[in-house]
Amino acid sequence: MQNIGFLICCFIVKPLAFLLFFASFATAQTCRTPDFPSTGTVDGALQRTDCFISDYLKDYPDLRVPAHAWKLIVKKTAVYKIRLASVTMDPFVLIADSTGTIVDYDDDGAGGTDSELLIQITPGEYTVFATVAYGALGSYKLTGESSPVRQCRPQSLTMSVDVDGEITASDCRYADLIPMISSHSTLDTYSLESNQPFIMTARMDSTGVDSFLGIIGGDGKVVQFDDNSGGGKNARLRLSVPAGTSVIYATTTVPGAGFYKLRVDSEDRRTCEIKTINPGNTTQGQLDRDGCRYLDAFSGSKDESRTARYKFELRQTVLVRLGVSSTEFDPYLTLFGSDGKVIGENDNADRGTTNSAVNISLAAGTYTAVVRGNRSGVGIFEVSLGTENTKTCELTALAMPGATNGTLNASQCRYLDVTTPSASTFAAQIYKFTIETPTFVTINATGTGYTPIIDIQSPTGKLVSSFRTASKQEQLLLPGEYRLVVWNRTSVGNFAIVAETREPASCPALEIAVGASATGTLNGLDCMLRELVALPSPQFPADVYTFQLTEPDTITATVVATKDEFLPDVYILDADSKIVKTELDSVKAELKPGTYRVVVSTWFTGGGDYKLTVAGAVRPTQ
Repeated sequence: MQNIGFLICCFIVKPLAFLLFFASFATAQTCRTPDFPSTGTVDGALQRTDCFISDYLKDYPDLRVPAHAWKLIVKKTAVYKIRLASVTMDPFVLIADSTGTIVDYDDDGAGGTDSELLIQITPGEYTVFATVAYGALGSYKLTGESSPVRQCRPQSLTMSVDVDGEITASDCRYADLIPMISSHSTLDTYSLESNQPFIMTARMDSTGVDSFLGIIGGDGKVVQFDDNSGGGKNARLRLSVPAGTSVIYATTTVPGAGFYKLRVDSEDRRTCEIKTINPGNTTQGQLDRDGCRYLDAFSGSKDESRTARYKFELRQTVLVRLGVSSTEFDPYLTLFGSDGKVIGENDNADRGTTNSAVNISLAAGTYTAVVRGNRSGVGIFEVSLGTENTKTCELTALAMPGATNGTLNASQCRYLDVTTPSASTFAAQIYKFTIETPTFVTINATGTGYTPIIDIQSPTGKLVSSFRTASKQEQLLLPGEYRLVVWNRTSVGNFAIVAETREPASCPALEIAVGASATGTLNGLDCMLRELVALPSPQFPADVYTFQLTEPDTITATVVATKDEFLPDVYILDADSKIVKTELDSVKAELKPGTYRVVVSTWFTGGGDYKLTVAGAVRPTQ
């Protein structure tokens, strides 16, 4: 019988034996989520009539396994120990975030068949599940315990010098350093500083522990990690490191204690030229053994594939046909936007060749094409850059509220003709409309034999909202011009659109002076957040305050829940109701003179009394 951990990890359909075992389980009509015991133990027993994990997590339809669920609201980052023990079944514990995505899980981490998560959890709402790995159901004990995050103080590290270290049970915990990943291992940390980018090679060798190395960048996120690349149970981590301060952590794959040796060496990056290719041209290049590597060109990479880069500029929106071919190696093509993000990539344009191609519509701007040799391939290659004009799609005015009829026909207009960057050749139609005041818009679209999809975009093509019109959706739109794109992935034909509008509910704003405080209560009598903020906001209660600035100032708006009953969500809006900034608990923003609003809401369900403080650098709170 298959273990549930394998199902979660691989997200595949369960084997027949597993399906047959749970086939007779009847899902309960009501799936309860009581509050998780953050401190203490609860007793439970899984039965055939309990809800399945898939009843709670719609994105995991294959997890038709009986489970009990608890709601965990985290208001302050902490390390949680979540233990599931049983003498009658093989328990399995997992945790999912507010989007229904499984964050982490454990089987047998507490010894024997008992499960335990030791995980740093950031503020938000989560669901903890008690379920079974496989076999019979039965009774269990679920225990919760939380502790503050310990400060991990890195030791200074000198290049090319062996460091003798020891992992002990009293060291900083992995969970203190790395959020949202469960581990019972402890670790040592080392700071690494450099005035210029370089290639780092770090080794962790040990005969006593299973070595594990990782590196954290200046933003506090894990850049790369390694387990056994050093041979045996030794770790080897080689990658491109940017200038500045990074942190290396030395830990163990499985919890343990023992001595290890750490060494970090550096080498200079190789020079990586960026050549220019103009639209309509073809150019020849060559990847050499001693030439630029991908990790020389991109910080954080450990890819040693030989690499060539080309930049090109577009003066208008066009359909780009970018290709690379070679008879000497298997090329891989990647396309980057001006912001450094990947917007297209390809390996093997068709089954009959190893050549690569990217066909995509792009707006005016500067782009970079990167050619790599798969499996360390080198040799001569050819890059071609062709362009053609996108189709001119008729832009029809749509009244708000109003109705219209249209037709999807790919020979007339495609999605990539109206949206960039896009490689989608789906049929599309485009409309324009204007919103004069903050307005809720509902779009109902019906097609002959299909259901159209509706995208609302800014005039530049930035997605504002997407309507899957099988269900009715409302979206708050701020004053401005918009485009409405009708499309479908597989179907064409006639469609009809009906656009409805309504004004947001009235939400009176209370005045608050900069440097002052106010108290309030979030409850069901308040205005709702979705009536104030132009986001897909759920029905959370919200209070509104307004303040004036006669000179530039840095404003900090802080909300404290008086009885710690909810997790405050704080917004600063400008006079046009646009979000200046939003954060949990406290938000800080540099503001120009004008009128602003502070919206106090809750990150998830709940409410209660609170205190709002609005402070400025010019007029701090007294």
